[in-house]
Amino acid sequence: MWRFIGGSISPQIAVNASWACAKVTLEIDAFFLHDFQKNNLEVKPASKCSRRHFCVGKWCMDAHRATVGASAPAIVARFAPFGVNSMLISVGSKAPAFALPCQPGQVVDLASVIGHEKVVLLFFPLAFSPVCTEELCHFRDAWSKLSAMNCKVFGVSVDSPFVTAKFREMEKLPFPLLSDFNKDVSRAYGALHEDLMGLKGVSKRSAFVIDATGHVKYVSISEDPRVQVDFVSIEKAVQSC
Repeated sequence: MWRFIGGSISPQIAVNASWACAKVTLEIDAFFLHDFQKNNLEVKPASKCSRRHFCVGKWCMDAHRATVGASAPAIVARFAPFGVNSMLISVGSKAPAFALPCQPGQVVDLASVIGHEKVVLLFFPLAFSPVCTEELCHFRDAWSKLSAMNCKVFGVSVDSPFVTAKFREMEKLPFPLLSDFNKDVSRAYGALHEDLMGLKGVSKRSAFVIDATGHVKYVSISEDPRVQVDFVSIEKAVQSC
């Protein structure tokens, strides 16, 4: 059991805490939960953070206020390593714009797209892997339908721009694959495995549908790279924009 400034908490349970007389909900994935259980860590104010955060050992809790129905304000929290500028991107959030290379020497700036057109943003773990190939080829085959809905598609992975360019060429993909080699964009979208089977920093299989005003209409982030995205739900979200 971990102490949270005077209250007791357990994973994924909202309890009354002394801080701000609010409810606290912890969203803890299996990777972090293992670290907590292993080290029996205690929550304390995070002095290394510039915003109103709390930390558990080396992990920092990024706290965001939310309203849960007619109940009191809540703190919806997620843990990330110190120094990580992670965000809780959910339906209704403003999607961050960014610029990444699609091949060596050629950068795609989504600032000219996000907030102006519908966008499907697909984070995928690794180029040429079977599930990623199936996913991106599905969107290749659905390209004409998405284009008819005035929607742009972008893939993002931590592969180098040489790899993303070759993957796109070999699979004849009509949309750009962007190289997030430094992992900044995947991390900002909350779509990064800090450790995936020994590989440090791999994009989570994730899908974001963003409307023409730049607001997120659909979010799916999988902790299991073997799980395919929901093609039907993504298409419905685009249609509803």
